[in-house]
Amino acid sequence: MTYKPYSSSYKEACFQSWYAAGCPAKPSRVYEIIPKDEEGRKPQQQLLADWRIEMGWDTRASELDVRVAQKADGERVEERVAMLKEHAQISRDVARRAWEFLKESGFDTASSAVNALFRALPEERLALGISEQLVKFAQMKDDDVLKTLQEYLPRLRGDEILDLGESPDGAEPKEENEEQE
Repeated sequence: MTYKPYSSSYKEACFQSWYAAGCPAKPSRVYEIIPKDEEGRKPQQQLLADWRIEMGWDTRASELDVRVAQKADGERVEERVAMLKEHAQISRDVARRAWEFLKESGFDTASSAVNALFRALPEERLALGISEQLVKFAQMKDDDVLKTLQEYLPRLRGDEILDLGESPDGAEPKEENEEQE
């Protein structure tokens, strides 16, 4: 009987099974989860361990994990943007209904409508602004996000300057009193 090597598609199927099972470390566990090849065979545990090293299964799994995390992060951003847009729409609807009531009934009998109107308008502006910023941040590169945060954080914290490490252009961060001189 002649030895027939395992096909590259079978080796890929083994990797996919290993990855789908959570990348088990024990060769005996890997052997249990992989399918049989076209000829009904399974490689020995040592050969599976060799494939894992030679074909860079661990590196590939790490790269896939990063892509999965990025996709999940993107989906969370999209969900948040959709939620904020929905809140903005609700705020517009409340403001419209409050405004219609005010036009029909006047201010003296509708203090709650006035209150709703003055609460809804800023809420709409806030919700729209936040959703636009989330989309903008989600599309930025890490260096651009860091640069933007370095620009805005001092404004958010008053006079306190936060050191976020080296700036994207490699320059040392300036102290506040150095900029004023």
